[in-house]
Amino acid sequence: MPEPSADGPTAADGPADEMVREGAPPDGAPPEPEPVPEPAAWSLPDPVPVFRVMDVVEVAVALPSPHPTVTLREAEPPYRTLIIPLGMPEGTALAHALYKVATPRPLTHQLMAEVLQRLNTDLAAVRLVARLAGTYVAELDLVGAHGHEVVSCRPSDGLTLALRQGVPSPILADERLLLSEDDVVQPL
Repeated sequence: MPEPSADGPTAADGPADEMVREGAPPDGAPPEPEPVPEPAAWSLPDPVPVFRVMDVVEVAVALPSPHPTVTLREAEPPYRTLIIPLGMPEGTALAHALYKVATPRPLTHQLMAEVLQRLNTDLAAVRLVARLAGTYVAELDLVGAHGHEVVSCRPSDGLTLALRQGVPSPILADERLLLSEDDVVQPL
């Protein structure tokens, strides 16, 4: 009887039905399906953010702090608020827009509103989308003759520009900003 080779059984080792290698299905048997791996948590898509409509309630300086803040409140119940700190020039510009203070010459945001109008571009919305280490992130949602554009901006600029439109643009906040003081990362 011939010796088995190092490669495994040979035809001389026995009948063909005994030539089954480990892990291989017997002749004529269908191969077993490979198990489908469970999706990893990191591969699941991010949930779509829920945005709440906000109103600018006030721009104020609460002493003893030398810095102004803007208070936003939900337009519908439960009327949660969001208070965002501003620099003095940004707070002044936003207060001028909110309280409709007349100025002898157009301020920067008035100029930008005029440019958008002349270019037939609408500010569809201002969205507050993130907060990182206490710094808020916003974006302008612009619609014009060349299509739709989203432009990142400071919240103070977005809010002031929204109030400077002929018809004020909606201000939207990611609901996660209203739920806690923690960082909120913008979905990709």
